[in-house]
Formats: sequence, structure tokens, C-alpha cells
Amino acid sequence: MTAATPTKPKRTYTPEERAAARKKAKQELVDAIGTLHTDEGWLAWLDFRSNFRNYSWSNQVLLAWQKPDATQFNTYKRWKALGRTVKKGAKAAGIYVYTGNAKEQDENGEEREGRPLFRFVRCLFDVAETEGDDLPENVAMQHEKGDTHEDYYNRLIAHCEERGITVSIAPTGDAGGWYTPSTNSITLSDADDVNGRLQALIHELIHANGVGYDEFGRATAEVITESAAYIVVRGLGLESKRSIYYVGGWAGGDTKLIEAATKRIDEAAKQVEKALHG
Repeated sequence: MTAATPTKPKRTYTPEERAAARKKAKQELVDAIGTLHTDEGWLAWLDFRSNFRNYSWSNQVLLAWQKPDATQFNTYKRWKALGRTVKKGAKAAGIYVYTGNAKEQDENGEEREGRPLFRFVRCLFDVAETEGDDLPENVAMQHEKGDTHEDYYNRLIAHCEERGITVSIAPTGDAGGWYTPSTNSITLSDADDVNGRLQALIHELIHANGVGYDEFGRATAEVITESAAYIVVRGLGLESKRSIYYVGGWAGGDTKLIEAATKRIDEAAKQVEKALHG
């Protein structure tokens, strides 16, 4: 009869150790947000966000800061299930994981669910930090010309029809298109091919979804719209027609403004992604 292998006792942490860990995790998020002040950091987050739309905003920023070149994340156990082993010495990236809701009492003394609780856990490894069975290759980035993405274009046209947004094709000069709030209509260039119109439609639909000049001002609205459109276009495997650059003077080094803008960008991108992917 084989003796059972003794289980390793689970380590317990002191309140001081837990407080120190929380402080370190918060500082890592602050440091990650700090990288968004630079052109390189801004573009790194946009590229990262285009591949990882299912992560929360804070986890996107954290992961982009920790592993900016990552292409596919999984936990140790998930990689093992896929036939791959995490390489010795690889360091897991940390994210905030939802652990439930705090228990609170209402005015009548009844227990109710309170604010959501999160714990910072280092649990994710990029595919480059693993070895083993081959995985399906990612779709290569394509040039913007052609009609390779006609299905996505038709999905957005149908989405606009459901929303009561009129889409028309007409001469637009040097512009790829525009959104007219007074008529709730989008005009796309008759000189563009399908993929070009898709990119313009994504951009103008973001404006139609509420990112307008009246609320945000022209500079901020365009930063939000251009960045969100870039994320969606890259997520479809298309090279963006538009040059994205971070305008350093736009936020004036205001971290809170940058944080608010990136959250709005993430939200704006998700609205269009939902229409495209369901």
C-alpha cells in the first residue's frame, strides 16, 4: 500500500503582509497608467487593447505595462491543458481578479451585497513563455485595401439600420466620411473600397454612439474616437489607414484626464465590437 503524499500546508499571511501586497499592487497600476503619458506607451496600450478586449480596463493597462509584446495569455493550468508547459523561470503577470461582493447592511439591518471585491493575483503567462504543442496561428495583419472584410462591413450597416442611423455613399473629398448629428446619418466616401469604408464607418459610428464635440471638445473627442477606432480596426486584423499619435499637449500631463479618456476609449471600442462580434 502506497503512503499518501502529505499535502503542503497553505501559507497564511499577516495583516501587515497583506497590506504591503495591496500597496504594491496599487503602485503597479499607478506606474502602468504613468506610461500612457508617452507616445510609445499610448500606442502600446492601443495595440494591446486590440488583442485583449475581454479584459477590464485596469487589467489591460497592467498587462500592457508588464508584457507589452504578449499575444496570448493563459494561466499555468490552462496552458497545461493545451499541451504546453510554462518555461522555467517565467514570471507570471498580475491582474485584479473578482472574488465576490462585500456584505453590507441596509437601513433596516438586512444583509445585502456591497461593493465588488478584487484581489491582485500573478497568474498569467504569454504563449512566448511556454513550449509544447503547436497552436493555431493568429490571422496575419492585412493591408487595408480590398473587400476581405465585407462581412463585417455588412454587419455594421445592419447595426446602423437597427439603430435608425442612415448610411449613404457619396463624394466626400479628402475625408473618409462624416457623421451628421442633426440627421443621425453617416456619409462614406464613394472613392473607398469596402475595407476603407469599414474603417470610416467604425470611426463615424463611434461619434454616433455619443463621442461628440459638444460634450468632449474637438481635441478630446478626436483622441477618443481615433484611438477607439484604431483598436477595433486592429482587432479585425486590418492595418489602420489613420496615423495614431498621442498629442502630448492634449492632456497636459494630467493623469486623471488620461485615465478617464482611456476608460472612455475602451467603452467606445466595446460598443462597436459588440455590434461586430455579438
